[in-house]
Amino acid sequence: MHLEQFGDQEQQRLSNIIRDHEIQDAAASSLMPGAKELIHWLTQQGYFIGVITRNCRSAATTKILAHQLPIESLLTREEFAPKPAPDSLYHLMNKWQLNPQEILYVGDHYYDIETAINANCQSCFISNGLSESNAPSQANFSYPTLLGLLNSLKVC
Repeated sequence: MHLEQFGDQEQQRLSNIIRDHEIQDAAASSLMPGAKELIHWLTQQGYFIGVITRNCRSAATTKILAHQLPIESLLTREEFAPKPAPDSLYHLMNKWQLNPQEILYVGDHYYDIETAINANCQSCFISNGLSESNAPSQANFSYPTLLGLLNSLKVC
């Protein structure tokens, strides 16, 4: 179901319920294993770091602040069409003056991989320890955790 199929009042009511759930989830969130280490290493190396999320800005900001993550750019569903639309990724490429070949889009959902494909960027699927057979076959790279990605980047 999509909110657009409902009338304006019902859309607003449902949007508020979704937002409230997202904010509650953000307050109780934990980081994926290796997230802090990966972000710290990328920051030290001078890479740009951005988050593109289908969540609302308030929930995403809550998570970033709660975990003290140095995220340069945060893009949410309020600013751009949701993933897998590539608009938010195009925005970051333009902001950072990078070509698609210079971007590695990392995510743990098929929409993340599809977003990267739609923007002609490389993609990395993180399975979070679930079966690697669940990894989208279109992903350029796949690791069970962010630590796997970090270790691979360190040897490059």
